[in-house]
Amino acid sequence: MRVEDTRTEAEGARGWECSPTTEEQPPNNETQGKLNCVPLVLKSGWRRISLYGIIVFLMCLVFLNIALTLWIITTLRLTKNGIGPLTIVRDGIRLEGNAWVTEELVASTISSPPTQPLTVQAHRNFTILVSEESHKERSKLIISHMFKVQDARGGSVFQASKDEVRVFADALVLEGTGGVSVRTPQSIYLESRAGNIDITSHSNIQLDSVVGAVNKNRCS
Repeated sequence: MRVEDTRTEAEGARGWECSPTTEEQPPNNETQGKLNCVPLVLKSGWRRISLYGIIVFLMCLVFLNIALTLWIITTLRLTKNGIGPLTIVRDGIRLEGNAWVTEELVASTISSPPTQPLTVQAHRNFTILVSEESHKERSKLIISHMFKVQDARGGSVFQASKDEVRVFADALVLEGTGGVSVRTPQSIYLESRAGNIDITSHSNIQLDSVVGAVNKNRCS
């Protein structure tokens, strides 16, 4: 074996161990052109950029919700004790200022502070209804063009208007520590169309006429 052949074999073995035996292929121009058309943003981690975008969007939503919540709290004046002029107290609710009731108001007690008046204003009429637990009406008070009081059956008990005052009860009792005085600028007319007129007193009954006479007539 010659020395030249040995050197050739050694060079071939070294080339097999250190470098590839096949020749490198030149890059394809079509593939390289497609890679150049892709934006640099997508080349450098589009998943990471998408994740950052979602996080920023969620943060914007959180800040928007916080701003809306603060705006609602400021507008309605929400506090730990109530909403605006409404304050929750131990015995109920305290209202400061004016209140508009659009439908119905159900309450057991309505009162005002000792130094302030209580004013109830209605557009057309004002009705107070007293009912039982079964929502059955017991009595009703209606204030409109006339003042009217009804009983549990819906019948009228008292009615007062600009022209007249009517009492629908069986008896009218007037009580007072100093007595009762009835005075009118014109005549007083008492009439009973279906019965008698009885006047009873534990003391004297006195009829006085300053100008005219006292007449007693009987119509048959």
